[in-house]
Amino acid sequence: MMIGNRKKMLVAGVMLVLLAEAAVTVAFISAVGPGGGSSGGGGEIVRPPETYVVTFEAGAGACPPASVRDGGLASEPAPPSREGHAFTGWYRDSGCSEAWDFAKDRVRGDLTLYAGWAPVATEEPAVAAARSFSVAFDSRGGTPVAPAEGILAGSAVPEPAPPSRGGYVFAGWEDGASGKIWSFGSDRAYEGLALHARWSDGYVVSFDYAGADGGCGIASAVIAPGDLYALPSPSRDGYAFAGWVGAGGDPVAQSGAWSRAGDETLRALWADGA
Repeated sequence: MMIGNRKKMLVAGVMLVLLAEAAVTVAFISAVGPGGGSSGGGGEIVRPPETYVVTFEAGAGACPPASVRDGGLASEPAPPSREGHAFTGWYRDSGCSEAWDFAKDRVRGDLTLYAGWAPVATEEPAVAAARSFSVAFDSRGGTPVAPAEGILAGSAVPEPAPPSRGGYVFAGWEDGASGKIWSFGSDRAYEGLALHARWSDGYVVSFDYAGADGGCGIASAVIAPGDLYALPSPSRDGYAFAGWVGAGGDPVAQSGAWSRAGDETLRALWADGA
């Protein structure tokens, strides 16, 4: 039906009004009942959900703002940092009395979250120096090792270069009080700590894997006469491992009690067709 310059069409429950002069289309969406007809004459315009801005107040440029849809969860930013303070979380109010829960609290409007801070106690350098101590290294007959200075309780001890001692193999540092091997990566200092060198009077046995591509995790071992041992079993693509030989080509048993004298390098033998 024509009315002036307007056309009206009803297509699948959608009323389109075409305004020829302005070339504008307005869509009225009406609910459609189970039988395909309109459930009522009224319609409504569908609008996208509102989007809000969440601002993080933590100092200039520390955390950029976020855009969050109405009723959505804001993503928690990386914790900011502030010299002399520890970050305690994000809060709804500048007084930091009401914490924001990023897993539960939903955004219902533009929002500002405030970073909470707690001061961290710091010591004057002179006070810290007064609490420090030195850790002595007793090489027990080896070359001397200087003590580690300025160590604080609970801190790591720097690992020194290993000492040497004729006729012996250095086997690490041990806690002088407990005898436990000291781990420079995980053990922490205490006042009165002294580290003692541990020595082995065994022989250094090195391994030449001769082209192996598996089982090469052990480069050498310290073995004393009479020690029970088991040599590595390497692998090599296209070959079968045929055992170990000494420097003179003499075979060495794969396991047993060590009876060879002196430091030496063992060489792996290979046979074709593994």
